[in-house]
This record gives sequence, C-alpha cells and structure tokens, in this order.
Amino acid sequence: MAPRPDTARTMFTVHFNRRRLWLLLAASTPLAVASLFWPDASSFGDAFLGGFMWGLARGLPILSIVLLVRKKYLVYDIRHRTIVVPQRRRQYPRFGFNRLEYSVYDARIYQVGNDGKRRKIAGRSPFLDRQDWEALVDILVAQQMAWPAQPPRLTAEHRTKSPCTPCFGDRFRQPGPAVRRR
Repeated sequence: MAPRPDTARTMFTVHFNRRRLWLLLAASTPLAVASLFWPDASSFGDAFLGGFMWGLARGLPILSIVLLVRKKYLVYDIRHRTIVVPQRRRQYPRFGFNRLEYSVYDARIYQVGNDGKRRKIAGRSPFLDRQDWEALVDILVAQQMAWPAQPPRLTAEHRTKSPCTPCFGDRFRQPGPAVRRR
C-alpha cells in the first residue's frame, strides 16, 4: 500500500549513517575475533585493561549491528510538529508538554511545557546521517521562529489523533485528560 501524497511530504525521517556503521562493523569484527585469543592477565591493571578491551571488542560489533537493523533514529511530523522515536515507541511532545524546541547551544531537541519545564528528547550522535540531522534542525529552527510568544496548548483531541497511526497503529496514542496516569 503506497503512502498518501500529503503524508509522504509531511513526515521527515532521520536515519542512521549506514556507511559509518558498516565501517565500524568491519573494523571491530577482527578485534572481536582476536580478543578470543588474548592471554589472561597477571596483575589487576592488566586484568582491568584486558576486561575493558574484551568488552569493547564484543560491544562495538553488536552496537553496529543493532543500529544497522533499526535504520530510523526518529520521525518528525512537520504538520503536527511531533516527533516519533520508533525504538522507544513514543511520541513527543508528551502529556504535560506542548511544543518542541531545538537548542543551538548544545545541539539537542527538547520538549517544553507551558511552565517552561524542558526535557531532552534527542541529540546529535556520531552515528546519525549528518545531512538528515541538519535538515531536521533547519525545519525545527524555522518552525521555532514562527511560534508565537505563548504557543497554544495542545488539546486532548489532538493527542488522541496520532499522526503516526497509519505507520505504527495505535501504539503511540496519548491518553486524554479523563484517563488516570500512574
């Protein structure tokens, strides 16, 4: 089933840098194989360094494989100004927050509430596709400049109508005000 044309233009996806992950996998796999033949250490310092290298040698290939399988870091809906992080199965801004904000000082995306409370959502990573991230930053900064001084509150109706329902089903629906949260 092909996506609708209006949905295809309003969703922006930030992908992982697959080339960098393949290079990491190619460089770390021989290190993982070589770590099988490392001798045991006789002192505590050698044992600590050997254990660190042993964990690093096995962790890097696993990390690169997991990120290669995931493909998407986050999806931004331009029309509704929401972010969906597929790995966490969450949609932002969450309940109690009403807008997204990009900070140029620390290169992170925050969700901001009416009271000014900020919570980090995502940040720059060396494993992200740089062009996708920069395009998302440009979109967020342009929309941030367009926000009025006091942005409108998102209603319960907006939170129950998830823009990602065609993609992910009802997993990202936000409870309305009548639902108790624990």
